[in-house]
Amino acid sequence: MRFRNSHVTWWASAALLVALFLAPVYRPASFATPLFVEYPWGQAAMRVLLLALIPACGWWAMGGSQLQPGEKRGVLFLALACGFVGEVIHYWVVDHGTYFATIYFADNTAWQRMMHEKIVGLSPAHTPHSFRFLPDAIVSVFIWLTGKFVFSRVVYRAIFNVMLFVCVYRFARVYLSTLFSAGVVLVLTIVYPISILKYAGQFVDPASHLSFALCYFAMARQYDAPFIPSVLVGILCKESIIVMPLCRLLAGPWRRRKMLVGALGLTAAVALAFWIRFYVARGNPAYMIDHVHPGHLWQNLHAYREWAPLYLASFGILLPGTVLGWRLMDRSFQITCLVVVVAMIVSSARYSWLAELRNLVPAFILMAVVNMRYLEAIYGAPTGSSRATGPIERGEGPELPP
Repeated sequence: MRFRNSHVTWWASAALLVALFLAPVYRPASFATPLFVEYPWGQAAMRVLLLALIPACGWWAMGGSQLQPGEKRGVLFLALACGFVGEVIHYWVVDHGTYFATIYFADNTAWQRMMHEKIVGLSPAHTPHSFRFLPDAIVSVFIWLTGKFVFSRVVYRAIFNVMLFVCVYRFARVYLSTLFSAGVVLVLTIVYPISILKYAGQFVDPASHLSFALCYFAMARQYDAPFIPSVLVGILCKESIIVMPLCRLLAGPWRRRKMLVGALGLTAAVALAFWIRFYVARGNPAYMIDHVHPGHLWQNLHAYREWAPLYLASFGILLPGTVLGWRLMDRSFQITCLVVVVAMIVSSARYSWLAELRNLVPAFILMAVVNMRYLEAIYGAPTGSSRATGPIERGEGPELPP
């Protein structure tokens, strides 16, 4: 009964999330005018409520965990601190930056506004961005409540990045003690400014990266309930999450249940991705396929003066510790790490830009865990066997809230 209920809860929660936040996509007229347009006090109240959601969602992400109350409070503070530091950097470096500045866009924020309208409107002329409409739909709901684009954008990023840091910590705690799990979050915070230097602020990343973290946690804990819902919701954010069912198939022992979850997840993810492309492109093949010029890969590689320093300041820092700590990780983790790292780099080179290091954050999460595992082996884990200090043991169970 517990197994069935956990799966039903996760699926129902994912369906409710999608139905609620996709309302601006399938009922745009209802969200064209802010809810409290004639009542400024109502919009102010909604802004306070959304700000309160930031720590509330971070706390919710720890629901049902085996962490001690004191550790939960520390994790929430850490996630909030790292999330807010990253948001301040993003706001001044990216939002006020000029990566896509032209005579039509004074800064990246102006470009974001234009793209937001096109993405929520499922414009076939703005693919592949319009295939990834869930994050913009969430921002649209926030705009409808508050009447403020900039505020809604900031709150969206803050909520999902705080939840991301909490989930990354919980994933790390499967392998590491409290101190070194916090170190994983701090490493990601250090790498974060480098990862956002060369992009214009698309909304997909916080939600997409959270879907990866949920899949990592589900695999590490051998807890299947969140896996497929996280993959399918992640498809609405960015197609790269398709790599996770593949990891589920390849990693770990060849058990029937594992293979079934991986095969179902991969089949459903591919089917959903193709259906989204068909629906958004209105059946027009010219828009369904990402038409990348054959010379794009060579152009990407040739621009090494842009991306090489960024890789040195991220992969260059994480790779030595990953190599040294590799033997300390289990085979399932090793396969997942290899597949994700290769997939993220190859897809960036072939379909995106190598300088947009934000695409590689899912790989950085795994590499940071290996680095901390190596440092823990060198400097020694804290003494004691309590869950507040030592790694949380593996097991089947509803570790995350629905």
